[in-house]
This record gives sequence, C-alpha cells and structure tokens, in this order.
Amino acid sequence: MGKGSQVRVIDAKIVKVSPKLYRTLLSFVNSSLKAEYIWNTGVHLWERESPHELHEQVIFEKPHKWILRVVYYTERTPEGDRGVQYALLETPDASPCIKSDGVRVEVMDKEASFTIDCYKEPVELQRTFILPSRPLPFAGPLPLARVIDRIAVYSEAAAGHIETCEAPEAAETPAVSEVPA
Repeated sequence: MGKGSQVRVIDAKIVKVSPKLYRTLLSFVNSSLKAEYIWNTGVHLWERESPHELHEQVIFEKPHKWILRVVYYTERTPEGDRGVQYALLETPDASPCIKSDGVRVEVMDKEASFTIDCYKEPVELQRTFILPSRPLPFAGPLPLARVIDRIAVYSEAAAGHIETCEAPEAAETPAVSEVPA
C-alpha cells in the first residue's frame, strides 16, 4: 500500500439486542424481494387530520415475522409546508424496533437503544453489527447497513406509489374511527 493511500481499517461496533429483535431483523433482510410474495405488496392507507393535513402510510407485512410502515405526512413549519417520510420496522407484536428517515437511524430495543446520524456519522452505520444478547442457533453478525438498505427498497417503492396516487377528497376520507368494523 502506497504512502498516500486513503484506505483504513476500523473496529466493528457490536450491538447486542433482544433475541426477538434479532430474529425480526434477520427475517426482514433475508426475505425474498420477488413480487409473488405477499410481504412485497404494500397496502396504502390515508387519514385526514384536517382538510389540509393528510397522513399516509404504506404497510408491508410478513405475517408473524415483521411489519414495515412507510409513513408520509405534511409538516407545517413557519417556513412553509414540507413533506416528511420515515420508515418504521416493527416486530410481529407491533413493537417499534427501527426508525429511519434517510438521515437518522434509531434502534429501539429493551436491551439496546441508540441513534446514528447517517450524514454526520456515515462510518457508524457501516461498522455497526447486530447480535442477539443471548445465544441463538446459527446467529451471526448482522450489518445494520444491510437492514437500512432493505428498508430503503421498500421506502422507495412506497414513495413512488404515494407520489403518483391522487389524495382522496376530504369528504371521501373517513376518519379511522368512522371505518366500519
């Protein structure tokens, strides 16, 4: 290696999470992206908070394994309205475990919680590996970057659908409490 090389080596950061979260993440990244599988078909839902505010989400679910919600809403700020999108990966019992908005990644677990700013700390995302806190058969280090890359695949598909879909008129959108059971 020459003297001017920019190549370097850093130590991995191992984060131990609950076995439930580890299994959820492993299932999520190892699930096929083939169109024929049910978990690759998202369901688009919307809810009007007011005549001017529409909250939308696309839900992808692998039954009994994981749920991914890609949420889009308009945030009103003094500078004007801005669209906000984030993805929330949940365990089968709907406990949030990973939230990513493309800038920050937040891991929420009873055994390990942390946030990484992908722009300020891009190396942290690449060097962070997830392991279960207790031994599991065939468990190995799972790169957090792989989880985030997979979330991005679903988020891009959801965003593409939401952008091409016309929002329903206020009168056509029932509030969640008005939807018949």
